[in-house]
Amino acid sequence: MELDREALLAAVKAASAVVANKHTVPMFNAVWLMDGHVLAFNNSGMVINLPMEMPALGGIDGKLLTQLLGKSDEDVVTIDATENGQARIKAGRFTAKLAVLDPVDYVHQLVKPPKPEDDAVEFDTVQLVEDIELDAMLQVAALKAEQALDFCSLTMNSTGTGQVVLFTSDRITINRSLLRIDSMLDNTCSYFVPLEFMKAAKRTWDIFGEGTCLLGNKRILLTGEDDAILYTTLAQVKEPVNFMTAINRVWPEGKIDTKSLVKIPDEFEDALVRASSIAKGDKALVHIKVLDGQLTVSAANEASNFKESIDFDHPDREAKFPSQLLLKSLPYANRMYIGTWSMALFGPKRFSRYIASKS
Repeated sequence: MELDREALLAAVKAASAVVANKHTVPMFNAVWLMDGHVLAFNNSGMVINLPMEMPALGGIDGKLLTQLLGKSDEDVVTIDATENGQARIKAGRFTAKLAVLDPVDYVHQLVKPPKPEDDAVEFDTVQLVEDIELDAMLQVAALKAEQALDFCSLTMNSTGTGQVVLFTSDRITINRSLLRIDSMLDNTCSYFVPLEFMKAAKRTWDIFGEGTCLLGNKRILLTGEDDAILYTTLAQVKEPVNFMTAINRVWPEGKIDTKSLVKIPDEFEDALVRASSIAKGDKALVHIKVLDGQLTVSAANEASNFKESIDFDHPDREAKFPSQLLLKSLPYANRMYIGTWSMALFGPKRFSRYIASKS
């Protein structure tokens, strides 16, 4: 069968974003070329289904096929099955034969998309990028899901007013954003969306970015162009972490007071960059000290030290923080407050980050 090379390449790339990384079960490592569909799924329950004209072949190595298609400049590629069950790909002067896995019953079941849940909340997927700092929300260190579902999820707490409070955390940082979803009026549920799913959605944004998000009690489903879908089951957390309680510890009054925030000095980033060249190794900490209207950034190692002071109208404070984590935060923040045990950084898109200090 002749197929548009660029369309096939885009579909296989998108499907590969869901494929498990070197899983011991082969079917989780494959991109599935089925009759009229390109499929992929992993052991966590995430599935991508991309309808397109396609012969029924089976599971193949998606990364290898992506490389082959990417190195060709032909408009059309021919793909079919050989007599011994391989997938034969022809594009211009090259021909390749790839090993194929036979589809099991589970794969055939995934060809048919699941029905939306009756209680699913619907909103435009683009809100997840335009209304919040999604890239910043996903800046958390990886933790084992079986040990901490809260810390491997995007927590979405609906307040019943149409405002949804979002949290991500890795125990060192807490990220917080606010999202307005009018369809969540009178809805006070909490949803726990796997971060793995949000990262896959980000990688396939050209397909799903202008589609629709359906958020139910059991599943989140994104619809994209040409009836493409990406979905996964939601994490079920019996006793969720109260992130707001942890955040409020930053302020002596026990609650967020945005009037306490101070504009981040323009010189702060440059000072951090210079300090980071000294603060290397596993800890890589910079010393932040505010005294008498001066913010001092310092760092030291066995052979060198660095210190720089900047005018800063803020209460006296002193703490140490991971240098690279501060630098990653600055593109999303313009105001900050240094508390007794952590630093709070606020940005223009109703985004805030709270970083625990180090001893």
